[in-house]
Amino acid sequence: MRKFLLTALSCLAFCFALAQETATIDGIKYSLYSNGEAAISYQDEYLTGDIVIPEKVSYNDIDYTVTKVDDEAFKNETGITSIVLPNSITSLGFDCFYGCSSLESVTLPDGITSLGWSCFKGCSSLVSINLPEGITSLEVGCFRDCSSLVSINLPEGITSLENYCFSGCSSLVSINLPEGITSLGHNCFEGCSSLESVILPDGITSLESGCFSGCSSLESITLPEDITSLDDYCFYRCSSLKSITLPEGITSLGNSCFDGCSSLKSITLPDGITSMGEYCFSGCSSLVSINLPEGITSLGYNCFSGCSSLVSINLHEGITSLGLYCFSGCSSLESITLPEDITSLDDYCFSGCSSLVSINLPKGITSLGWSCFKGCSSLESITLPNRINSLGSDCFRDCSSLVSINLPEGIT
Repeated sequence: MRKFLLTALSCLAFCFALAQETATIDGIKYSLYSNGEAAISYQDEYLTGDIVIPEKVSYNDIDYTVTKVDDEAFKNETGITSIVLPNSITSLGFDCFYGCSSLESVTLPDGITSLGWSCFKGCSSLVSINLPEGITSLEVGCFRDCSSLVSINLPEGITSLENYCFSGCSSLVSINLPEGITSLGHNCFEGCSSLESVILPDGITSLESGCFSGCSSLESITLPEDITSLDDYCFYRCSSLKSITLPEGITSLGNSCFDGCSSLKSITLPDGITSMGEYCFSGCSSLVSINLPEGITSLGYNCFSGCSSLVSINLHEGITSLGLYCFSGCSSLESITLPEDITSLDDYCFSGCSSLVSINLPKGITSLGWSCFKGCSSLESITLPNRINSLGSDCFRDCSSLVSINLPEGIT
């Protein structure tokens, strides 16, 4: 502990020794250091118009080379319309242009290798930007909420896009991803509502949660063969997505993975998929049919709720449970065969299936949940197995075509 404190104190002493003073030169505030370097520091004054930063500044007859833009240096400077940074700068701090809502163009130094956290977040007037070829990483939230950004060319050296990197870039129509990229962080393109297409490099092995969430103009996407899972909310509310081919290696679909993909008409699930999360296909109102892989043993909460065009679905014998609201609101579903191993139907499981005419319940079923068949207005008959001992509240409420029903003796 004593050694750690001594080291920390030594570092602080070095920093204080290195720092000389701050000065405002030509309207820009700098931190000036004894080694002849200068950093653009947090600006106290409201800046407007076009800003050009020189490579060298002079103060008290001493020249300093500008090498850095400090954290939050131009944060919320809403009057700046453009900025040119000299090639002497090698580092941009986090939030350095955060909230520069009038910034339309920026010239970056050739020597920059990364853009810091939330570097250009909220630069809502930024239409385009040229990134130097030496950049290898874009940090968390780098261009988040740059709502006017239409296009951007990414350098070939970039290997990953961090969380929320382009989140909220609602004008971004297309983007070319370098071949070296292996991962896209969570919510990377969330809310890119104008993004119509994207080609993912073969090296990408995972799509994190919310990666393309809210990309409401995205019509198609080709997934690399090495992807093994789609995380939660991956394509949430991609309402223009009509079709997608899933790689054979995929084994799981996360919660709300395709929730709200209202234009998705068909999808082929690879045989290796063994789990589908809650709300996985909820709100896929154009989905007509789907074949479930043999490895799936359960359908989660709201898995197909609101799939109002779903006419039929084959449930294989390995499925043992259907979650709450599993097929709720599947108003076109006319018939369904339930596997023999299912022992209960959860609450609201088939509620609102207004086209369902008949259903055969497995002999092993012992209970039907609350509002299980509520609103199944076309259901004419149903045979309850003898083992059923419990019917949930409102189980057959508003089943207006149901004339009669025989209750097993065990129901209490």
